Amino acid sequence: MPSRPSPAESTFEGVEGPALLPLVLFSDRATALGVKDSLLRGLFDGLGSAAAGAGAGASIFSRAWSILFVQEERCPGALVATRMLASGSLRTTDRSHSLLTPPRTAAGYQNLHLREVFDWLSGHRPPPSAWDVRNETQLPTPASWHRIGGGDTKQVYQTELRGGVRVVVKRTRSAWNPTSGTGVELLYLTFLRGHLGVPHLLGGYIARDGLLTWVVRDTGGSPIGSVTSDARFTVHSSDAYRELASSRPVELALAILSCFRSFSETGGFFLQDLTPRQFTVSSDDRRVLFELVEGPGAYAGPVARLLETSPVPNGYSGYPKRSVAHCISDAACAPSKSYHCCCAVDAITHALTYDHSGHNHVCEQGTPAGAPEARGLCVRNQLPVRASPAMMGGRQNSSTWNSRRLQSVWGAPALQTAGGGLCSPLSHLTHAYDVATKPWLLPAAAQHSHAVHELLPLMSDPIPARRVSLSQAIARLHAHLRNTGPLQVVTAATGRL
Repeated sequence: MPSRPSPAESTFEGVEGPALLPLVLFSDRATALGVKDSLLRGLFDGLGSAAAGAGAGASIFSRAWSILFVQEERCPGALVATRMLASGSLRTTDRSHSLLTPPRTAAGYQNLHLREVFDWLSGHRPPPSAWDVRNETQLPTPASWHRIGGGDTKQVYQTELRGGVRVVVKRTRSAWNPTSGTGVELLYLTFLRGHLGVPHLLGGYIARDGLLTWVVRDTGGSPIGSVTSDARFTVHSSDAYRELASSRPVELALAILSCFRSFSETGGFFLQDLTPRQFTVSSDDRRVLFELVEGPGAYAGPVARLLETSPVPNGYSGYPKRSVAHCISDAACAPSKSYHCCCAVDAITHALTYDHSGHNHVCEQGTPAGAPEARGLCVRNQLPVRASPAMMGGRQNSSTWNSRRLQSVWGAPALQTAGGGLCSPLSHLTHAYDVATKPWLLPAAAQHSHAVHELLPLMSDPIPARRVSLSQAIARLHAHLRNTGPLQVVTAATGRL
């Protein structure tokens, strides 16, 4: 990994009013100066139960600012200490991320925390102080953990924190760094913390034996299925997953779409290792939860930019991922992982082999070939494609459509030069195709719901720009619920699609 400069010592100079509060509370500077505990005590004493109620959100910072920094008597010394921090007259030797342009939005604070975790993984600072779990003394002894899985790079365990909070603990089995699979998984959990379908990260630490360890909340989910690969890739869906697909198909479809939207469309990640082993499902009377429990690759957005040593303006394609290349034919564009593209390279001709009947000896019987860009697609003389009503998720005004587009962190397609082309990159629209065509994803629920079934051809258009995206598919299901009430479930009595 290329060496990176250590972040420079920083101050909060020029930051005024409520915007300063989270910068102080969530930085190591307040901890190093011994004022953080005092600030937090004053905050919670002043806000009381309102901190978890109607005062949540941006307004809580304004009210907390008034309590801590205007009404000095509630928190003696807070105003003086904070103003000294802001002016830079007090400096520490911590390695906080540079705040030359202080974040003013939730996304800004999110990126700041992401950099803190990256710097910790790089060995430049201790674990973020905002984490609930920061060292191994906060967990029971490893001998009491229950192993539930693992592979070549990590082991996975279940245990409980004090107070009975059930957690999943993961530990590396080999060397790691911020750009390794385990490092990227932690950045994935950090950047998308709180999003649907993403496990809730509680923290992490470097154990005494040097192994990277991190902890997520245990939702009680179980794998959606298992995979065998004797003569071919075969999926065995779990009983719980099949039951949800038949009894609550629309809820399951929304949970699947929300998970993929979170990590791919919103986060900029891509999962080439697309198998049922990477996902868990759980449910109660209120909701269905579908989670990606393994770390995907960073292809776009803040995490990808943090990891890239040089800009990649046109995205990635192929496996292992590589910057998209110039091309004159599809053969010049590398395919994705074999059981993602449902294609294989012929040992003699070196050509891709696949079959719409599933006779590719890679994917499950009956699985269509993967998206064209997953198999390798050279795009030449590409013209913009106007959004059709079907793409826009039904009746939506232009402002709603524009806001939905802004949820994606993926850049616009690059312009091709005359006489040449570019390999089409893998993106969140590729995952829209995947969700609609892998039999163990949306098609499992579509067998029991007309509304879900109608999404499949819209999400699997061979031209990426014409596909209904994950956000648009979610909008269509919600619009159908609003317009028609409970969606029809196709049962043995009403017939099967």
